[in-house]
Amino acid sequence: MFFYQFTLNHSKPDLIWNHKTREELRESLEKEIAFLKNERELHSVQLLSWNFDEFEVHYVSLDEELKIGNYYLRLLLSQGSSTDIDNESLYIKSPIEFFNALYHRFLSNSNVHMKADCLQAMSIIYEKYDEEIGAFSDVNFLLNILNGCRNRTLRDRIVQFIGKIIKQQTNIRTLLRSDGLLILIDLATLSHLHVNRAVIPTQTNVIEASPEMARDSMEKEWHVSKDEAISFADLKDLWKDGKISAETKCWAQGYNSWRKISEIAQLKWTLMAEGLSIFQENNMTIYILDTLIRICERYPSRTVPDNAIIRPIPKVKQILSDESCLPHIVHLLLTFDPVIVERVATLIYLIIEDNPRISLLYLTGMFYFILMYTGSNILPISR
Repeated sequence: MFFYQFTLNHSKPDLIWNHKTREELRESLEKEIAFLKNERELHSVQLLSWNFDEFEVHYVSLDEELKIGNYYLRLLLSQGSSTDIDNESLYIKSPIEFFNALYHRFLSNSNVHMKADCLQAMSIIYEKYDEEIGAFSDVNFLLNILNGCRNRTLRDRIVQFIGKIIKQQTNIRTLLRSDGLLILIDLATLSHLHVNRAVIPTQTNVIEASPEMARDSMEKEWHVSKDEAISFADLKDLWKDGKISAETKCWAQGYNSWRKISEIAQLKWTLMAEGLSIFQENNMTIYILDTLIRICERYPSRTVPDNAIIRPIPKVKQILSDESCLPHIVHLLLTFDPVIVERVATLIYLIIEDNPRISLLYLTGMFYFILMYTGSNILPISR
């Protein structure tokens, strides 16, 4: 059986075996045998013993493969993204050690792409081995990285990892204490910037405006000084010309005070960001909404089986029903994306169930926005 497997090619997270590696093993063994024969001829009288403890084979063909612990990262990411990770085909012998090795590499490496790959691998491992690994102790630290980073790839991988670690309730509590929900909701609002969404066809005889006319008609909602308001397009021009920086303070209606550009998600991820996104804006919003829904489902508003109303209401619903969060969630209805609208409706239903703050919902414009929606997925919304 061993010889049969030896002759086959293998490409697994913990094993790469092919024609090149077999040749490299053969060459190393032949070289070692030739050396021992030569030594035996030189010391024909003395008994010789092979130093097998220190015999190693250097597989040159694997030099380009990144290996963390006993696993090749490229193959792990490939297998984790193309197969169901609950399948036994992905088996990690020591998941805790490997997870810690990945996290150590994430912390010690300054390359953003390496950090993103480590986070992706950590997500794959944690989703399958969360019970063995237990609570992730650095949730707060990771949120600080997310809040301060400007790389889209790293941002998306952190969001993806957060969506996996909520399988452990301890991680959810840390997420709530560290204002993690506020950060996620701030990122969810980026779906308003998504420009590749399908346009709802409507009959009209209005002549389409030229790009110049459309630019002039943009709402002037941003202030970089107290003199006059400017449009978002004007703001981008100022950034491009170097007239404003990340430290420049801006204000728009809805903000309690002037804020730096680096502190405003819409401006930060359009003006300052670099790198390629893993998610499109609307897909990231869907992922974040799914994460919030799963957290809310972990903390129901009523007990089972006696159906008693829980008081005080779960902390996650206190946070999401606060005026700093609820309007942003409701305004996602204005994307008119059917998937997002359905997720928002589900999330709001979970938030306001037996919630004494339900009156705040009437101040968000939710019912007006829903009446504007022309999609066909009415049932989850009408719920």
